[in-house]
Amino acid sequence: MSGEKDYRLFYISLGYLGYLSIAIAFLRYILILNDEMADVFIIIGVGCLGSFTRFLESKFPFFSSVKEKRIFKRIFNGALMVIVIIGIGLTFFKSRA
Repeated sequence: MSGEKDYRLFYISLGYLGYLSIAIAFLRYILILNDEMADVFIIIGVGCLGSFTRFLESKFPFFSSVKEKRIFKRIFNGALMVIVIIGIGLTFFKSRA
């Protein structure tokens, strides 16, 4: 049972790492091109991906306990907040230059 649990947690971690990578790529795209319509599509796309992930988590429970789910969510949200803060800071300093 422990091997199966490790297997699931590994792939869940890869999934969340993928979301963070997409967020970084989108942030880079916004900072370099500064396209307003692309900004709207990126926000809609990330929202849809988040909704799809929540649906999958409710249909197929990946975590065996609520505690594990909270730990993964907190790590993911913390990393996402760091990316957002860095992006806002870079956007602010880029517009002031």
